[in-house]
Amino acid sequence: MDSDQLNALADHDLARRVYSFLTDRLRPSTRNLQVESRQGVITLSGHVCSFYEKQLLQEASQRVAGVIGIRNVLDVALHSSRPASSTSGTRRRGGKARRLSRKVGAIAHSMRGDDWN
Repeated sequence: MDSDQLNALADHDLARRVYSFLTDRLRPSTRNLQVESRQGVITLSGHVCSFYEKQLLQEASQRVAGVIGIRNVLDVALHSSRPASSTSGTRRRGGKARRLSRKVGAIAHSMRGDDWN
């Protein structure tokens, strides 16, 4: 194999490992996620429901061995159909934020001292 083929294989493997890492830990956030890699730089694309999820996916991607940079082009799908003054909508977002916060804590706890391969 020549170096171009080896680099392509390494990029494919890294993208696969990042995608697996994210989908194993952050399932709801990764429904519309695409991961690409080029020379160790990961590109995250697709749609997420909040800026928090966008940041969470980026931060979690950095934990995978071999990632040297991240290009985050995830789109945040803002739901403009909900009235801004709706208290029930606020509760839903608050509950979602609490669930994501618990996930972040669980991920951080599970990452201590481990090398992600």
